[in-house]
Amino acid sequence: MLSRAEVATIRAKVAPPPETDLEARRRELKKLSDERVKHWPNTLEATRMKKQNWKLEKEQRLEEERLQIDRREAELQRQMRLETIAKANAALYEQTDKIKSLRSALLYGDILETRAAQVQEAQARRARSSVRDAAYLEQALRGARAVEEREEREARARKAASATLAAVQMEQLSECRDKYVASLVAERAEGARVAAEAAAAAVREREEGAAARRRARAEMEKMMAVNTSLREQREAHAQKEQEELQRCEEERGALNALAAARKALEGLRFQERQAVRQAMIDRATAELLKRSADIDNREEREAKEQRAREDAEAERRRDMRTCEHAAIEESRAQARAARAAAAADARLEGERIKAYYRQCAEEAAHQEEAEAAEALRRNLAVKASQVEQRREARERKALEDERQAAQHARLAAVAEEEKRRFAAAAQVHADELQAHGRSTYMLRRALEDAKMALPAADAVAAPSGA
Repeated sequence: MLSRAEVATIRAKVAPPPETDLEARRRELKKLSDERVKHWPNTLEATRMKKQNWKLEKEQRLEEERLQIDRREAELQRQMRLETIAKANAALYEQTDKIKSLRSALLYGDILETRAAQVQEAQARRARSSVRDAAYLEQALRGARAVEEREEREARARKAASATLAAVQMEQLSECRDKYVASLVAERAEGARVAAEAAAAAVREREEGAAARRRARAEMEKMMAVNTSLREQREAHAQKEQEELQRCEEERGALNALAAARKALEGLRFQERQAVRQAMIDRATAELLKRSADIDNREEREAKEQRAREDAEAERRRDMRTCEHAAIEESRAQARAARAAAAADARLEGERIKAYYRQCAEEAAHQEEAEAAEALRRNLAVKASQVEQRREARERKALEDERQAAQHARLAAVAEEEKRRFAAAAQVHADELQAHGRSTYMLRRALEDAKMALPAADAVAAPSGA
């Protein structure tokens, strides 16, 4: 922990130096210059402020448009809520017992009147149906009489046509009988002629059969003679084949002798070809030996060139190592210089850190004083807040009492309004019924159930039918 003297010493060391007259004069001139050019529109600061203000104005304008849209949306939402509440109130009012009983009474009255109208309509429909049935019956009777008369006329016409047709058919029958007799006579003559032709054809067929048998016998005898001649020719041909086989055996022996001579000749030719191949092999061997010597000479030459290249590479590497050694020495020197610079920077950093810690100590002292003042201010604010909360509690209680009183008054007003609305609705229905000359008996019954009554001038006596 630092003592007060040490803290004072640290503060004195880190305090800014006293301002000289020249610095004060320069600061004053700088202030005057800034005040002078502050309203110029063509300076960099003015341009920057203009851009910044333009962005702020644009954001403010957009925010105003959004707020306006939000207000319109809130108004629309409020209107929709009011409409929804009105619809809900109307629906709730329609669901009350009084309105339901009124609707039921009106519906029952409508049902009775509709039923009476339906009875009258049914009677009128039955009367119209009776008249229509009588007209249909009369029309049907007239149609039946007309049909009977038409059928009688058609029967007489059919009888006359039948008599005419019978006379025509008798005439046609006599003609057909005459034609049939003539056709029978013609068919009998045709049958006699066909029988004579058939007998003549049978005679001709018997004669042709005998001639055919004679020709077949002659052909058979001729075929037997030909077969005998063919058998003799086949025996002669077999004799010739035997002689031909003997001649082939003799020729086979001659061919075997020729094959042995050809085989001996092929052996001689093979030996000649083998000698030619050996000569070619000898020439190829000599050529290969020559090529091998050339390859050895070329490899030796390439080896010498490779050794020369390796020597040059070794020389280059020695030069490279020398350059690298020089570069390493230079790098070490640079590293020593960098370490020295880093040490200097570290010393400067240490000075800056000391100054920073001194500033932190001052700020800590000021912060402690500010925290003490803030704690006192918070305590005072808490006390004032407690007083304000007690006052607000009293105001809330008073407002709650007023709200309950207003709620009671509103409920009473709603009940009165409901009663008035019911009376108005009943009056409207009564006026409609009177305008149409209908009974208001069921309406008065519903009002009696609701412990209400129509005005005397609007009441109409119920008919006996109701």
